[in-house]
Amino acid sequence: MSALLRPRLDADRAGWLRISTVLLLAYVVLTATAYAAHSLYMHAWLPLLAREIDWLLAPMGFARKTLELVTEHGEQLISLDALATKPISYRHSVPPARIPVFFATTLQAYALLHPAVIYSILIAWPAQSLRERSSMLAWGLPCVVITTSLDVPFVLTGMIRTTVLERYAPERLAYDPLVVYSEFLHRGGRLGLAIAAACVVALVAGRFSRARMDQSPLAETGS
Repeated sequence: MSALLRPRLDADRAGWLRISTVLLLAYVVLTATAYAAHSLYMHAWLPLLAREIDWLLAPMGFARKTLELVTEHGEQLISLDALATKPISYRHSVPPARIPVFFATTLQAYALLHPAVIYSILIAWPAQSLRERSSMLAWGLPCVVITTSLDVPFVLTGMIRTTVLERYAPERLAYDPLVVYSEFLHRGGRLGLAIAAACVVALVAGRFSRARMDQSPLAETGS
């Protein structure tokens, strides 16, 4: 029995080794490419990030003052300045005498992580045809847009929200949805988000591509 199973086990082991090797090489190449082109990539993202941040800040009673790419102490950052559009008032807190400005920064590398991780997985994912691979890579673009949009704007506005609550209502920190989600992203959630999204795209795109091939005239003729 073991003799019959050994070829299958060897084939599975070889397949997983090939996938792991391609995944590692793709991640190294894509990460290096992302850092080489990070300025162009991040400047292309700024308008979309600004619009989403405005949407997230409005219910908090804040408005974006500036959103820019900066370098501080050798670190490349996305910097957000936000100011209150109405008086800050919480129970048991003293409202500030003047309209305060709050600051938040996050690493540009966090935005670069999404295309590197997602496309590494899509390149390494087993595909039965060039059409299936092309479908996966095409669906990777909206996947990157969605996961990045669920990360960077929420982290920056979450940091603003955290600062406000720490100063005026610390008892609300533990259960504020934006603060909790921002902390989740900081504690490894962004990597899990990118991996999960890439796997879903690979599965759905692969199944959709194979279904189209099965319904094609050539497939029907062959059957």
